[in-house]
Amino acid sequence: MSLEGRVNKSKNSFFSGIRKSFVGKAVIYGLATTLTFGSGYALIGCDDETKYVKYNVGRVIFDNVWVNSEIVDTPEKRERGLMFHRKLTEKESMLFIYDSEGIYKFWMKNVFFPVDIIWIDSNLSIVYIKRTAPPCTTVRCQIYTPPVTAKYVLEVMANFTEKYNIKVGEHVKIMR
Repeated sequence: MSLEGRVNKSKNSFFSGIRKSFVGKAVIYGLATTLTFGSGYALIGCDDETKYVKYNVGRVIFDNVWVNSEIVDTPEKRERGLMFHRKLTEKESMLFIYDSEGIYKFWMKNVFFPVDIIWIDSNLSIVYIKRTAPPCTTVRCQIYTPPVTAKYVLEVMANFTEKYNIKVGEHVKIMR
């Protein structure tokens, strides 16, 4: 059905009809996000039409490289993670922030590319790295469990930790 078929034809209902359509919601949400938050927020483009998630953007700094990070700090955002993203570039990442240290398990359900997963403790020290976690293409996805507690988990593109010689014990800086 075209966009026109979804618009209510009654007088003064153009915007209410637009709000009811997916395209209209995307346009209105995108404009509102841009006008309200500017470049401090990221609107994730994905194939899941039912849900848009906005993320604050921060930065994680290693000894020899930095990455911009979409901040994931709510249960809803943690559940979604990198699902439906089409790619992650070398300067992009996703930083999961938890209220306290714990054993935080990850899987790659509905993620279309491999990533390195880096667990970081409350002292901002890297405590565990899972290199090149593949995307999940089956119903049953592998779960990645660190052997130690962490407060932060960072997902970066696959082979990032090898390319930049990032190792357990290294400290990072997190800018929010």
